[in-house]
Amino acid sequence: MKYPSIHRPPCFWLAASLSSWVKEHWEVFAMRKELSPFDGLELLIRKPVKSLFRLLDEPFEEFAKSAVDVYEEGNDVVIKADLPGFKKEEIRIQLEDNTLSLEAKREKDEEVSERNYYRKERREVYVREAITLPAEVDRDKAAAKLENGVLIIRLPKTGPTRSGTTINIE
Repeated sequence: MKYPSIHRPPCFWLAASLSSWVKEHWEVFAMRKELSPFDGLELLIRKPVKSLFRLLDEPFEEFAKSAVDVYEEGNDVVIKADLPGFKKEEIRIQLEDNTLSLEAKREKDEEVSERNYYRKERREVYVREAITLPAEVDRDKAAAKLENGVLIIRLPKTGPTRSGTTINIE
């Protein structure tokens, strides 16, 4: 006699895997006898939630956001960007029309050595900014300097600062 296959709903598999996970991590409850049972539950849930957020953040780690200031100083438009850990060879600055593009790209090595444990990881860190300039600038006299992880770009103005236009809502 052939037995029919049993179709189990997805919630059954979730309950089964949760049950095995609780058995595997039960020591969290056992170690915390002096606390309420909810403290153990909170500890039991915290670790997987942290792991989940770490996994969700990982794909976006390669894109770094740098602090960028744009201001006028005398007759110059000054752009100051925080790029810690970057070398000048890893940074590209391009000026097109009234937009300055800033790109920085480097490989980040991460090493951890503990007792008999060794791990090395590489990740690419990428910064990209597009900055609309507030005035016409002299491209031939533009200058950039990287010092202590801060990039300073000076662009001499050739024309007046552009002002925005207010648009009324009907």
